[in-house]
Amino acid sequence: MNLCPNCGVDLGDEARACPLCGVRVGPDADKSEPVIHPLPRIEPLFDPDGKGNFTPREKLFITREVITVCMAIAAGSAAAINYLVSGHLTWSLYPVASIAFVWLCVGFPLYIPKRPGVALTVAALGLIGFLGALDLIDGPNYTWFLDLGLPLALSIEVFGIGTVLAVVKARRKGLNIVSIILFGITAICLSIEYLTDRFQSGEVHLQWSSIVAFALVPVGIFLVYIHLRIATTTSLRKFFHV
Repeated sequence: MNLCPNCGVDLGDEARACPLCGVRVGPDADKSEPVIHPLPRIEPLFDPDGKGNFTPREKLFITREVITVCMAIAAGSAAAINYLVSGHLTWSLYPVASIAFVWLCVGFPLYIPKRPGVALTVAALGLIGFLGALDLIDGPNYTWFLDLGLPLALSIEVFGIGTVLAVVKARRKGLNIVSIILFGITAICLSIEYLTDRFQSGEVHLQWSSIVAFALVPVGIFLVYIHLRIATTTSLRKFFHV
């Protein structure tokens, strides 16, 4: 008879432990329990409390630092490769200028989140500076910036900012927002073709931009009409008689 040495329970012949108290019996009785060592605790890098909760200020700090460092590495790598291969900077000036402009539009506003007007002004001036830098990279003197690049930048910024202000200041926001955006896109396209035609040949022949205008303007007018009708009716069901 196989009895438990601790509690005296009758065990089967093949039992290796008492089902009541858990004491080992038989050939495994003299073996010690394996020691389990817990894994060391690894402290999180950015999250000391381990809950994965970042404050808005911490998220903003991490985002802007990552964007700035990544863009700096990309610009520095392009410049270093160009200098090591050619002995001077040539083609790398284009990506460096482009990355700098993108940082002004994306990274810089994160450092002044409560001053969007300043960020918008810097981005607008950055576009003008970017186009001027591209022209100077092409040659020692300005060739197309003063006659084409600067007017293009100013027209895009004027119509773009005007569109944004019109959307923001709209008292009743609805389909009129879409129509405002369509009108802004049309104005930008017309100004782009007008300025490029005048720069290339001195004669203005609006072709592709006129197609854009004929496609977008009627849609915008129709959306304004629907928006005004909805403002005077109670619902879309009454307007469409459904």
